[in-house]
Amino acid sequence: MAEVSTDILRTMIADGRHSDAVERANELAATGPPYVAAYARLQKIAALFNLGRFAEIPAALDDAYTVARDHDPAFLAEFHALAAGRAFLDGSLDRCATHIVLGDRALRDGAADSMEAVDAYGDLGYMNSLMGFYEHAIALLHESLVIAGRIGQFVPYFRRQDIELRQALYLDHCGQGEQATRILTSIVDEADELIATHGPDALRPILRVAVWYARVRLAATGPATGGPPPPAPAMVEAEAPENEAMVALGEVCRAITLGEPDRALDLLDRLDVRVELVGVGEPERLRSLALAAAGRYREAFLAVQASFAATSTTFDRARKLFLDSVAVRLDHEELHRTAARYADEAHTDTLTGLPNRRHFQRYAATEPLRTRAVIGVLDLDGLHSVNAEHGHLVGDEVLQRVAAVMSRSVRRGDLLARVGGDEFVLVMPGAVLADAERLGARVRADIAAEDWSSLVGATPVSVSVGWAELGPGEGLIEAFAEADRRMLAAKDGTR
Repeated sequence: MAEVSTDILRTMIADGRHSDAVERANELAATGPPYVAAYARLQKIAALFNLGRFAEIPAALDDAYTVARDHDPAFLAEFHALAAGRAFLDGSLDRCATHIVLGDRALRDGAADSMEAVDAYGDLGYMNSLMGFYEHAIALLHESLVIAGRIGQFVPYFRRQDIELRQALYLDHCGQGEQATRILTSIVDEADELIATHGPDALRPILRVAVWYARVRLAATGPATGGPPPPAPAMVEAEAPENEAMVALGEVCRAITLGEPDRALDLLDRLDVRVELVGVGEPERLRSLALAAAGRYREAFLAVQASFAATSTTFDRARKLFLDSVAVRLDHEELHRTAARYADEAHTDTLTGLPNRRHFQRYAATEPLRTRAVIGVLDLDGLHSVNAEHGHLVGDEVLQRVAAVMSRSVRRGDLLARVGGDEFVLVMPGAVLADAERLGARVRADIAAEDWSSLVGATPVSVSVGWAELGPGEGLIEAFAEADRRMLAAKDGTR
């Protein structure tokens, strides 16, 4: 039953019938046995990704996460591959890279040989190629094919020509034209041989546009091979963003090959597709070819430079990502050092590493303050909007980063705890209200200074704070209630 049901979804997606796959996945998620229902939730996300229905993906990811953990590690790896794709389209390379690493770890955690493992390795390879990690992408693709062979599948059917195509274009954008031509030629020749030997169904419909693009791209950059370049193959759902991008760029290639550089330039000027799914440098590279064909060599040279600049931006962001990851690691080490003071795991918030509400309540009941103090309630503004627009996984990352920022700002000896979903409490023994307000201003400024755009886009991230003073021996719980009221008043004042 499981094999038949999962194969139905796999075939629908391979055939480009993504809308049908979404409907069928919803049915199986509601009525299928646990293994099939879990797989269906994952394949629904894949179909939504291929359809470009990106706004529906965060909720689908939330729905799939728990069930993905309950099965073979390949399910969790597939989940992270899909989450990486969503993060990439959001422009969040750090989240994309995080999910890629987590997916890779899940596979190394003992995924059994299965079609689900073939899918997961292949899809992780695809996401690596989107990020520009081509060496790792090709290694994952190779592992996918090895597993397919071990379980008795027809290995050539599981080739991912889209991964190889993206690698070839990247090399061309970086000036390695000969190597790019070799890869493009290999894609076309092997596909032709596959079809000649085993028939057209041996090439998955979903990948036919990638093979076609390799063909027309070769024609645009290489010597004339005789005959006009073929039109794009028909697709069941050609409006899928990656197909749209390749078809649009492929028409530019065809115009160049047919000796119509002005039409090629016009097509590029009117381009309105997700080019990053093919290669950010590709439009300007094609522009350089069209300009050269028109004899406008100076402009063609500038277009080549623009293509390289667009491609190299990925490396610039990767370097920044590396530095940011070091900073985050140091922040989390500090959080773990803070949490280490509280050996009882029942009193530690597992998401942020901070003391939790239970610990705060025990602290308030058993730690009478011998000096004056200030208590603050800090509430994360807009977490509901983050969860609704970007999914709870992103909301969790926002909470973790906010906790890290606050932990850097508090004084040694202060107690910072997470006491609710988006609410934190800070106890500052020996402080006066002026000290607390200065610290609160610093926390708000530090949170505002974080680069939230790569994580949540334009969704604002800020905190509202309320403070209450208490004298020696006065109760923390009562002061907490007063600080909470003031925090709500501050929040109302910012709306």
